[in-house]
Formats: sequence, structure tokens, C-alpha cells
Amino acid sequence: MKSGISRIESKPSFWRWYGFDLDGTIADNTNHAFGYGNIGKPIKRMTDLMKRLHSKGYNVKIVTARLGDVGSNPRAHEELRQHIWKWCDRNLGFRPEITDRKDASMEALYDDRAKQVVRNRGITYEEVNTRLAACLEEAVKHLPKVSIKDKDFISECLKVLKKCKV
Repeated sequence: MKSGISRIESKPSFWRWYGFDLDGTIADNTNHAFGYGNIGKPIKRMTDLMKRLHSKGYNVKIVTARLGDVGSNPRAHEELRQHIWKWCDRNLGFRPEITDRKDASMEALYDDRAKQVVRNRGITYEEVNTRLAACLEEAVKHLPKVSIKDKDFISECLKVLKKCKV
């Protein structure tokens, strides 16, 4: 399965959309350099996903706090959009809509700062992973008849779960 595709609806809908944060998600923000002239290099894994969705007819948008940072000045908003679109021309090959907010039509948001929460449960996936890792560790202790190959697989799963920060 390709990264990020698992939760995507089976066929495009003109009113549903997928949001991608700019800084730290589709553009490298290692140096924390903000401003019109400072959009980092593309993060290939995310820009590839964005391009793939767009090419299949899905509505994708850039969601960035930069729009809110320039206040309510329409001219500043337009200048910022033009600057971001130049980056998009070079790195995506298309110009997605740019917004600073999500709405009820947003299907998913890819963002480096968000913590995903299990819907209607009030628990983060990070907590789920921690609990699952503990359960797997306990299960390994009580399954002495598991083959070495299976134990290796479970050990590898535990390593991944411990590193995972969904």
C-alpha cells in the first residue's frame, strides 16, 4: 500500500478535499525560515502523494497559517498566494487552492503538528500505539511456542510501534 492512500475515498468528489500543511509537511522547514521568500525544499514523499491525488481527480489544498499571519489585508493575501503558487509551479506542477482553515468538507489533513485522535473516543493514536506495544510485549512473554520467525516479526512490530508518533 502506498503511504497515505489507505483512508482516501474510493472515487473523487468535487466537494470533498484533502489538505496539506505547507511548512514542515510538503516543504522542509528545518531552519524555521518564514516569510515570502522562504519556502523550503519540497518533501518528496508528501509532494508525491499530493500530485498523485491531484492526478486522480481529488481536490487538494494547501492549508497554511501564513495566510492568517498576514492579517486581513487582501493585497497581502494575494501576494502570498502568488509566492506559494510559484513554489507549486516548480514543485507540484499545478496550483492548488490555498487556505488557512479547515471546514466540514475536508476529508483529511496532512500536518506535521497535528495529533491524530480516534474519532469520538478522546484518545490519540500515539496512546493507542503505546497500549498496543505493551499488549504485544505481554503476549510475547506468554507465547513460548511461537516460532523464532514469528517472534522476530513481533519484535520488529514492537520496534516500529515504539517509534511511531501518529
